[in-house]
Amino acid sequence: MTERDARFRDVNARDPPATAWRRDMDINRLKHAIVVANEGSLSAAAQRLPMSQSALTRSIQALEQQFGIRIFERGRKGARLTDEGSAFISVATEALLSVERAEERLDSIASGQNATVRFGAGPLMTGRHLPHVLTRLTKLPVRLEIHTGTTASLTSLLSRGEIDFFLGGTYVGSDRFLRANEFDWEPRHSSTDEIFMVLRRGHPLIEGAAVSWGETEHYPVASESFVTERLGGRGFERLGFQRPSVTVDDYRVLAELALRTDYLVVSNSDLTWVRPEELSGHPVPRGSDTLGWEWGFLSSRRLPLSRHARAVLEEIKRYLQTFDAGDLTDMTQASEEPNPTKAIWRGAESVEP
Repeated sequence: MTERDARFRDVNARDPPATAWRRDMDINRLKHAIVVANEGSLSAAAQRLPMSQSALTRSIQALEQQFGIRIFERGRKGARLTDEGSAFISVATEALLSVERAEERLDSIASGQNATVRFGAGPLMTGRHLPHVLTRLTKLPVRLEIHTGTTASLTSLLSRGEIDFFLGGTYVGSDRFLRANEFDWEPRHSSTDEIFMVLRRGHPLIEGAAVSWGETEHYPVASESFVTERLGGRGFERLGFQRPSVTVDDYRVLAELALRTDYLVVSNSDLTWVRPEELSGHPVPRGSDTLGWEWGFLSSRRLPLSRHARAVLEEIKRYLQTFDAGDLTDMTQASEEPNPTKAIWRGAESVEP
């Protein structure tokens, strides 16, 4: 055992994990370690920060001693991450991102200017409502960052504090939100829909005005996670379909897949509106399966919404009230004097193999 290994063992012996968590964590030291990992050497990292190489070395050594691990192996070729170091840098990067997000939120609350509101939208909200919602949000003095994806991926972003809230859905009876006991769930709408098979006009299964339901098992199937969770693999087989080989939580992608291939898209009736002139939807006649679903707003109890996020959420609610009432005359009209809202649209993990 080398003297250095003995020193690390002594640190662990003197300072067990239970007390390690009670020590103050130096954010600057985490930043230093991340920069060294990215640059690959102490000298390059010191120039980038900038700080003296000796001060940077002391910072890294203090961090290693604090947590009782060796983060870097130092040699002639630079600083190479150890296995423990790689895991440490990954967690440190996530922690630093959370801190930066929190600082930005606090600055927005304090200044009330140039606030950024980050929210997510599930596939139905993204495809059918989001473009119209954005025309209404232009009157708010905020910068928008929008993430789209599955309920699971958006829930993950919310739990990490990377978005303020999201609009998504789940099938009735799902305990997904019950398990997320640190979230507030505000149901907005619930409905029951038949299961539809959506395919392109001219598909081999269409013979005149009729559909050859007895041949559906010979064609590949695509669906969305909402439906695959609801039916399960055996549910698809019981309805005469193959188990889905593609699951995509993006209605426009599903529509393009149906248009360009012989895939059968098993979904709900909402999919046909994407390309109504080229897609046809057919209620599945086998069995009595329906898709009971509800959607609404999910936010974190740990991170209360800022007044800007609340303003965005309330504006979205007003739009949805207009939609529910059937008054869609102003859906495509922006406010008369819109503010220059900046919107960033980011896709979350929306494709599952």
